[in-house]
Amino acid sequence: MKLLNSLIVATSLSLLSINANAQYEVAPGKYAVKLTDKNNSPYSIHNPEKFLSQKSIDRRKKFNIKIDETDLPINPQYLDSLTKMGFKIDAKSKWLNCVVLKTKIEKIDKLKNVSFVDLNYNFRAAKPKAAAQKQTLKMPDTSGISTKATHKPIDYGYSQKQVTMIKTNVLHEMGYRGEGMKAAIIDGGFKKARKVQVMNKAFYENRVPEIWNFVTDKSNVFTDDWHGTAVMSCMASNAEGWLVGTSPEAEFYLYNSEDGGSEYEIEEFNWAEAAERADSIGVDLINSSLGYNEFDKKLHNHTHEELNGEIGISTQAADIAASRGIVVVLAAGNEGDEEWKKISCPADADNCLSVGAVMSFKGIEPAFFSSFGPTADGRIKPDVCAEGYMAYCSKDKKTINAYPGTSFASPIVAGSTLCLMQAHPNANPETIINAIHLSSNHYNNPTDQWGYGLGNFELAHKILTAWGY
Repeated sequence: MKLLNSLIVATSLSLLSINANAQYEVAPGKYAVKLTDKNNSPYSIHNPEKFLSQKSIDRRKKFNIKIDETDLPINPQYLDSLTKMGFKIDAKSKWLNCVVLKTKIEKIDKLKNVSFVDLNYNFRAAKPKAAAQKQTLKMPDTSGISTKATHKPIDYGYSQKQVTMIKTNVLHEMGYRGEGMKAAIIDGGFKKARKVQVMNKAFYENRVPEIWNFVTDKSNVFTDDWHGTAVMSCMASNAEGWLVGTSPEAEFYLYNSEDGGSEYEIEEFNWAEAAERADSIGVDLINSSLGYNEFDKKLHNHTHEELNGEIGISTQAADIAASRGIVVVLAAGNEGDEEWKKISCPADADNCLSVGAVMSFKGIEPAFFSSFGPTADGRIKPDVCAEGYMAYCSKDKKTINAYPGTSFASPIVAGSTLCLMQAHPNANPETIINAIHLSSNHYNNPTDQWGYGLGNFELAHKILTAWGY
C-alpha cells in the first residue's frame, strides 16, 4: 500500500508498452476493459433520481451543472452479458465506462467479437490539452468585513497549532464547524476508528452514515489499516483539551480503495468507483491522502510526463468529481527528498486542491519531504500547504501522536474548506478554491514546493464575502 505518509521512490517505464496486445492487466488476473457506449440503458438523464440522490441532483442544480451520459450507470445488460460469458466483475466505473474483469488472460480473447467491448482502448492515452495559464486574481477590499466571534473559543489541545496556523479557528468561532456538510474520505482503511475516543461524537451522533470497502466489496473498513483513521481524526475529532479537528461537526463517509498487501493499478480504479459513490450520495467534498506513482507491476509505473491532469485513472476520476461540483482535496505526496521528487496521481488533477506540508518548529517552511510541482503541463502544484511535519492525530483508542506527511496536511485543509463552504453555500468549487489560493501567503510568488503557500481561511472567508458570496 502506498499511502502518502510512506510512499516509495518510483522508477518510470515507457507507457507505449502498457497496452501491448490490447490486454490491460491492472493486477494479476484482473483486466480493465472499456465499454463502447451506454446505448439502450434503462437509465435516463431525464430521470436522474434513479441513480443519483436528491442531494447530488440539488448540487448540480445549484451550480448549473448538467447531468449527462457520463453520470449514467454502466448498462446492466452489458454487465449481465459479461457475467453469463463466465467473467467475474471485480470493479467498474460509470465515469470511465469500463469494468475490471477477474479472469485468465486466454479468456480475454472471447471479447474480441463482442460489439460493446473495445479491446484496443488505451486507458492512459495522452489527450490534447492547451498549455496551462496562471490565473491572476485581484485582492478585493476586505478591510470592513467582520469576523466577529459568536461562539466561545475552542480549546484545541494538541491540535492548537495546526488549526490556528491557517486561521480555521476563526471560522469555528463564527459558528462554522462543518455542521450539515458531507465529506467522503477515500483512504486505505479505518482500523478501530469507532473506538478512537476523540472521534466518539461523530459515531455517537450518527455522523458516519456510510462505510464501504471497494477492495472486498463489503462494509469492513474498520479492520484493514490505521492510516484512514488518523486522517479522519484530523477532521472529525471533537474532544476539547485533547484534539479537535478542522470540521468537527461534519458528516463523514468512509471508503477504502486500497489493498494493503500489494500495489497495483486496480487501486486507481477502486478510487474512481469510490469517488463515483461519493458523488451519487451527494457529498460536498472528497479528501484523499493516497497517491500513485510506482506499482508492483513496473510496466504500469507513472512517469513525470504523465502528471498533466489527464493520464492517471485516479486523476481522471478526480477531475470528473470536481466537474460535478465537489471540492476534491488531495495530498501532494512525500517524495520531495527522494529521487521521484514530484507530486503523484491524483494530485495533478485539474480544479482540485493539492496540499503540501509545512513544518513549524523553527518558523514556517516547507517540509523537506513535501512533493514538488508543477504539473507536466505547467500548472502550479501543490495549491496550498498546512502543518504536515508535526500533525497531531489519533489512530487508536486513547493515544494522540504527531505524524509527518502530506497525508495529514490534506485533511487539515479539507476540514477547513468544509467550514468555508458552510459559510458560503452558494460559492461553487472553483470560487472556493480561488479564494483559498488568493488567501495564501505566497500567492504573488508561488514556488514549486510551497505552491501558493500557507492558506488563511479567515482571509478566504473575507474574500468570498467581498465577492458577494
